[in-house]
Amino acid sequence: PKFKSDILPLYDDVIEADCRNLPFENNSLSCIMFDPPFLATKGSSLKKDDNNNFINKRFSVFPTEKELFKFYDDSLNEFYRILRRDGVLIFKCQDKTSSGKQYLSHIKIINSAERLGFIAEDLFILLAKSRIVAEWQIKNQKHARKFHSYFVVFIKK
Repeated sequence: PKFKSDILPLYDDVIEADCRNLPFENNSLSCIMFDPPFLATKGSSLKKDDNNNFINKRFSVFPTEKELFKFYDDSLNEFYRILRRDGVLIFKCQDKTSSGKQYLSHIKIINSAERLGFIAEDLFILLAKSRIVAEWQIKNQKHARKFHSYFVVFIKK
């Protein structure tokens, strides 16, 4: 990609920026690929030195689902601002179950994007090559496991 950004860049060629406030002019980009965090928890397991909540510890998490979905909405607003007309947004997301509740994130994201004026043009499903499941999750399973993520392709209209 021509531009890469991250809130905490690990490489010199990555721009330090929050995706909700990017250093680009209005209508200046033709394509954006977005791979945001998809988890939320305040659980005490984040502080334990064991293999529980491995994914939460490895990647960024939000304290609550409400804050996570607000982050998605704010990001979509910023992408709409900087994308040109007919620009493409590829949004990687993943549905999840948390505390026994289903969060069908891809539906929420599609609805939010369409309210802004994006058109959902396509949807790709990526199956996980490996499956990380903690022991406590196996004992407490109430819903289908989510071993896939989505790439939703939007067009700015």
